[in-house]
Formats: sequence, structure tokens, C-alpha cells
Amino acid sequence: IVAGTGKYLEPDDREKIITTEQTVYGIQECLSCESLEVTRNDLVEHDLVHVGDGHLGFDGIDIIPSGKRGWRFDLGLHEASLGIDLRGERVLQRPDALFPLGLVFVNTYYPSDDPCSPLGGNVTYILSAYTGGYPLGQLNDDGTGYEPIESPWPDAPPKAVTGDLRGGSIGGGGDDDDDGPNVPPFSGSAPLDTNGCVRGTNICLIPMRRGWRELPLE
Repeated sequence: IVAGTGKYLEPDDREKIITTEQTVYGIQECLSCESLEVTRNDLVEHDLVHVGDGHLGFDGIDIIPSGKRGWRFDLGLHEASLGIDLRGERVLQRPDALFPLGLVFVNTYYPSDDPCSPLGGNVTYILSAYTGGYPLGQLNDDGTGYEPIESPWPDAPPKAVTGDLRGGSIGGGGDDDDDGPNVPPFSGSAPLDTNGCVRGTNICLIPMRRGWRELPLE
């Protein structure tokens, strides 16, 4: 389950400086757990950082241990020296999943205090739904975490999970002729582990529920 927090309903929501930090969560279902309640402490925290050339990403992604229920990372990165100011960033719409690759697309909105650009902007994050990290990753040499194979954004650092944010345009920044994310296709027959992931990577096949029906109680 991937979800994010945020709202844009009241006058104060237009302010760039907000007191409540918003977060993107990825929660793994656990049918054998004694409690269905999940707290922030139950999730592995990722630190969103600038990874170069105006792109955001992660310095490293650890394997989610058996005692944890998923992952999370906080929004609103502010790097004034790099021209990146995402204060007030929040999630306003449902994330979209690309089931064959186990990817999730999270779109966020951030307000603007610039009278010449009152609409604000938005960022698109492309993540592994299973780890919350690099869209395409593989296990590192010591097996404690993942390292990126490549980024889905053209000409971006491998650790990037967003487009270039320095352009100031809605859609994640970048040039107007930027084609946006180009997710590399995955092909071939690799063995899957018990989590449904291609062994040694964070490329996980997520089964999609195609429909449902109500069962009678009798």
C-alpha cells in the first residue's frame, strides 16, 4: 500500500511555510501480524537528498528487515543554494502503479510565494513500490541494501528518482522539451524470490486485483 499525506482545502494550505511535514508511506500487508496498526517507527526511513544536476534521490536504500512493515520518506526538501525549495510539498492525488515492474509514481504539489508564479509546481517521484527507493536497483556486494542500476529520467544520475527541479515548470522541472520519464523495459526470465522479486534486485512483480465480487454469507 503506497499513500501520501497532504491537503489543499483551506486558505492556510496556500502558504509555503507549514508546520506539519508531509510524508510518503509504503506499507506491506502482514496477515500473520498480531496487530494491523502501523506506526512511523515500524517503517524504514529514507532520506531524500539532492543527488546532482537538480535531481532528487536517495544516498542509499537498506533492505527492509523482517521486523519492519515498509518504508517512508518526508517531503519538503529545501536546498536554497541549489535553487530547490519544496517547502509545503504534499500529496494530493492517488499514486499510480506500473504493476509489471513493481513501480509506483507519486505526484506531489508545492505552493509558491512568488507573485509571478502563483500556481506553484509539482514533482513526480518514480519509486520501487517494494523498497520505496530506486526504480531499478540491485543488491549491493554485502547484501545489506540496494544500489541503482539506472535512473528512468534521461541524463539523470543513477540515484535520481525525480526529474530536474531547477526548471521551475509544473511537471517536475526541466526543459519544456523534456520527454519526462522513460522507464527502461525489463525482459527475460529471471528466478523470483519468495517476495515475488527478481532475485538480487528490487524489481518486484505486483499482482493486480482485476475485480471482485461479494460472497454470500450462507
